Amino acid sequence: MQRADGEWCWLCSQETVFSRNSDGSPGQILGTAKDINHRKLNEEEVKQQRERERLVSRIAERIHQSLDLQTILNTTVADVRQFLQTDRVIVYRFEKNWSGVVAVESVGESWNSILGTTIKDPCFEKAYVNNYGQGRIQVVEDVQTSGLAQCYTDLLTQYQVKANLVLPITQGISFGGC
Repeated sequence: MQRADGEWCWLCSQETVFSRNSDGSPGQILGTAKDINHRKLNEEEVKQQRERERLVSRIAERIHQSLDLQTILNTTVADVRQFLQTDRVIVYRFEKNWSGVVAVESVGESWNSILGTTIKDPCFEKAYVNNYGQGRIQVVEDVQTSGLAQCYTDLLTQYQVKANLVLPITQGISFGGC
């Protein structure tokens, strides 16, 4: 049902017919409705948690099936892209000078691949390297309105990025100041 403020909500309703008209149609009806938005939200959270668990299980299974890191990463980005229903998922590998290369990619058919592209992010080392070195996860729902540094917004826009999720993978990397 749509509320007066325009928001949609889930209701559970129950009606009881107390009398009928001469033609058999309901005459007097008593009904109740209960807002069950919280229950629906909880159900959705449980569903998403199950999906995440399935994704992790599939990734773990594929890791056990192959010892080849490239195969593992390729199947992982494909599974994550499908799970998140996104246009692109990449693994970006940093070099010592903080430039980097798109090492692995899963991309939708209507998008240009950037696999193998070397990217130099002029903002990264100054603003983000220490945070990501400490495991920072960043979610940006809209790069144009998120308040990111302009150089970072420009970089993301150049690659058609409208929203961004960054999960650092740190192994054997020394971060200055961490």
